[in-house]
Amino acid sequence: MTRKKKVVIGSVLVVLVLISLAIFVKMLPDKDSFSIGVLSIEPKIKVGESLRNSIAIKNIGESGNFEAGLSGLDGLAEISESNFYLESGDSKHIELFFEDSKLIPGSYVGYLRIKNQFDERKIPIILSIDSENTLFAINLDVAPANQEISKGEATKTNLKFFSLIDTKPHTVLVNYEIRNLEGKSVVSEQNEIIVTLTSSITEIINLPEKIDSGEYVFTAILTSEESLTSASYVFSVDAGKKTDLFFSIWTLLFFILVFVIIVFVLIGYMFYERNKLFSKLKNQQVHQISFYSNQINKQQKKSLAGAKTEKERQKILAEFKEGKEKILDEIRNEQIKQKKEFEKIRREKGNGAVEKKIGYWKKNIYPRAIKRAEISQELKVKLGVLKRAYDEGYISKESYAKGKERINTAKRNVYK
Repeated sequence: MTRKKKVVIGSVLVVLVLISLAIFVKMLPDKDSFSIGVLSIEPKIKVGESLRNSIAIKNIGESGNFEAGLSGLDGLAEISESNFYLESGDSKHIELFFEDSKLIPGSYVGYLRIKNQFDERKIPIILSIDSENTLFAINLDVAPANQEISKGEATKTNLKFFSLIDTKPHTVLVNYEIRNLEGKSVVSEQNEIIVTLTSSITEIINLPEKIDSGEYVFTAILTSEESLTSASYVFSVDAGKKTDLFFSIWTLLFFILVFVIIVFVLIGYMFYERNKLFSKLKNQQVHQISFYSNQINKQQKKSLAGAKTEKERQKILAEFKEGKEKILDEIRNEQIKQKKEFEKIRREKGNGAVEKKIGYWKKNIYPRAIKRAEISQELKVKLGVLKRAYDEGYISKESYAKGKERINTAKRNVYK
């Protein structure tokens, strides 16, 4: 594998790891510095009544000062303490006092704000004030999926109405309203329905496309003559709900799967490259044995054609047999060394260096075998084989020249 390929593959893996880590970090919930014992506060009283609620606050971060305050609710609620200090791990209860000072039934929305130097939390408050004589009751059934929706979607609420007086049909007026935590109305609708002992309807309200993200309150207010009752629930509008699906657990698993697949593909590719080069070397070695064996046989045939007697013919056969065995043995020994060196070069220098080395081995194995072979007879045979190897491009010109010089030197030594 070339250096360029390694850089590209390494870069891809690094990018995938960073993306996976980013998704994982994005999915981690924000660490709160304090906790509040409730998600929402929904007191219900009758006209002229009052009620106290106790809220627990626990400091799970560093020690520090806290601020508490109320917003909205038309002045119908008070808080027992607005400033306090908590050590790390300590808890405190604050009192909320609700009183109908207006003597007007209805539904009022606001929030409790808790703040320290690190975080700020808003706890929705829905104060329901029913008429003194309540003739009906309302129950809201909301699926979890409808408690967190996106801009432009619709709220879907299942409502059950109960008559508390008799089983006769009664025509009542129901007002549906969606408000933010400041008490500002966003959407409102009104319908007349008939209530017997029990009645059920499903109300669907489309949210505006440009609605702000945040928490909202759905309220149903039923009025009949002098009777008024209401029921509410809190839901959130999240502008990034759909896009945040990108940062879901499934996306993380997808990237992990892609990462694993790429790793396996790269491992397979590296094995393929290694096996491809090793197969190339093996094929080359098989061809070398066949090639040089055939060349020696051809030279033997040529030498036999010039033999004048049977004795001379037998001598040539014996010399060629011995020479061929020694040369091919040396070639095989060289090939064994090549296979061992192959793995070392691949590990230390990569496939590119192996590719070059295979080419070098192709053109230099025969001269090395000749150099090591102990041949004392008929050295012309080697020269003939060497010449054919050069003519067919199997060895380089330099290797041919060096081999020829060694053979000529050996010939001179034989005939001294």
